[in-house]
Amino acid sequence: MRVLLVSSDNNKSSGAFICLVELAKMLQVSYRTYVLVILPKPGDGAELLEKYNIPYIYIYSFSWVTYRGWSLKSIGKYIFKVFALIYNYNAIKKIKDIIVREKIDIVHINTIFSYVGAIAAFETNTKLVWHIRESLKKGFNSKIISESWGYDLINRSNQIIMVSHMLFDEYEDKLNGDKVSIIHDGVSLDFYQDHTILDNKIVKIISIGSLISDKNQIELIEALNILVRKGICNFCCSIVGRGPTEKYLKYKVKEYHLENYIRFLGYQNNIKKLLSENDVVCSTSISEAFGRTLVEGMLSACIVIGADYISSAAQEIIIPNETGILYKGGMPSDLANCLKNILNYNNRLYYRLIGEKAQKIALQAYTDNINVERIFNVYKMLI
Repeated sequence: MRVLLVSSDNNKSSGAFICLVELAKMLQVSYRTYVLVILPKPGDGAELLEKYNIPYIYIYSFSWVTYRGWSLKSIGKYIFKVFALIYNYNAIKKIKDIIVREKIDIVHINTIFSYVGAIAAFETNTKLVWHIRESLKKGFNSKIISESWGYDLINRSNQIIMVSHMLFDEYEDKLNGDKVSIIHDGVSLDFYQDHTILDNKIVKIISIGSLISDKNQIELIEALNILVRKGICNFCCSIVGRGPTEKYLKYKVKEYHLENYIRFLGYQNNIKKLLSENDVVCSTSISEAFGRTLVEGMLSACIVIGADYISSAAQEIIIPNETGILYKGGMPSDLANCLKNILNYNNRLYYRLIGEKAQKIALQAYTDNINVERIFNVYKMLI
C-alpha cells in the first residue's frame, strides 16, 4: 500500500503534526507501508520527519480557512484567501503529478485546514481519507472560506475520520455521517513510565500548551490564587508553552504575588521528562478536540484534571474520580476545590490509585499503535 499524507502545517509542537509523524512512522515500521508527506511550507516539523526517515516534499500552498465576522482584519484575510486559492491551483497540479508518479493508493489529508490534496485525489481517481482534528467555530473562531463548497468537497471523501464524538457533534449537520469514523488520537508508548506521584510535601502541577486565549491558562492562575489566599500553599506550578497571552499571564501572576508558586518554562522539548517530575497535569482548555496532553499525563500515571466545557472532549477521556478529575469550566473556584483535595495529605493514596487506573485505561485505548491499527483498517476497507 502507498499513502500520501498531506499536512497543513510544519510545526513540531503542533499536536496534529505530531500525530501525522507518529502515523507515518508506524505505517512504515509496523505495516510496511510506503509513506510520503507533503509539507505546505518550511518549518521545524521536518526535523521530526528526518529523525524517523520519513520522506517528504515541499509543495507550497495556503489554507482555505479564514476568520469569522466582518472586522477589517477578517475582510483583509478573506481577500487574501481568495487570491491564495488561485495560487493553490499550482499546488494541486504538482500533487496530481506525485500521485501518478508514486502510484499512490490513498491520499490522507491530516487536518481540515488543507484541501489541495483532496482535489488532486478526485482528479486522479485516488481514494481519499479526510482527518478532521479541529473545532473551527469554537476553537479557532474561523470557517472555510466557502462553507457550502468546502463541506461538499469533504463529503466527497471516501472516508472521514473525526478525533472525538464531541467534534463530530459540531460538524454533524454538515457532514455525511455514513462516511464518518470516530478514531481517538493516539499517544506514543514512550510516554508510559513508572512514576510514583504525590510522594513529596510539595505537590507539583503542570500545564502544557500554547499560551493562547482558548487554552485558558488564566483559569488555573485564578484557582491557584484562591488557594494561596486561603493559606494552602504546598504546591508549585509550571506553565509550559509560548504564545500571545504569555505577557498577560505573567502580569496576572505578578499582580497576585504568585511568583514563588508559578513559573513559566516557555517551549520545552522533553515533555516526558517534565511529566515524570510532576504529580498533576491540568488542562483548562475551553475547546479541546481531543486532549493529547491529558493522555500523555495519564500514560505517565499523573493525576489529570480537565475542564468540563461543552466544546471540550476532556469529558470523553476522563472518567470523573476514576481516571481523572473534571471541574466546571469557567469556575476557578471549582478547580481550586479539586486541587485542594489533591493537596490534602490524607487523600494521597486515593489519588495515586486514580493515577494508576488512568494509566491502565490509556494503555488500552489511547496509544499510537491502537490509533494506527484503526486507521490502517480504514485503508484496507477502502482498498
